[in-house]
Amino acid sequence: MEIAITEDDCLVMLQQLTTSGWPSDRRGVPEGVCHHWNGRDQLPEAEGLMFHGEKLIVPASLLKEMLILVHESHQGIEKTKAYEVMYWPGVARDIVVTVTRCNKCAEWPRSNQKEPVIFIKFLLARGKNSEKICLNLTDKITYVS
Repeated sequence: MEIAITEDDCLVMLQQLTTSGWPSDRRGVPEGVCHHWNGRDQLPEAEGLMFHGEKLIVPASLLKEMLILVHESHQGIEKTKAYEVMYWPGVARDIVVTVTRCNKCAEWPRSNQKEPVIFIKFLLARGKNSEKICLNLTDKITYVS
């Protein structure tokens, strides 16, 4: 993930703006990151990962892989809750498109399988202690060691 972030021009630009400061006017913001203008004060960074509020910003190169991962249990649009823990422009739209185009979902009725669990290494801002946060896409955040 960290390599994908350093290779994503928009995320690199976003990290620079977060570190050096934003222009005083939205017109001065580069096009690739202008959708972050309204939330520019809520863009924390931890261990090289960028967040939009509390949501992990996913690099463009990993979008397809993340959509496949969060939809692997074929729970339908409402239960594919990646938009609650991950961010990229159009995340909700991309989930709808992925689910509606899924042949397996169209073929089989929804089951009661659980969504996959995603582990993200996260540096807590307070104590700078490295912990893993377990994100179960249907439940709340759980801390594990």
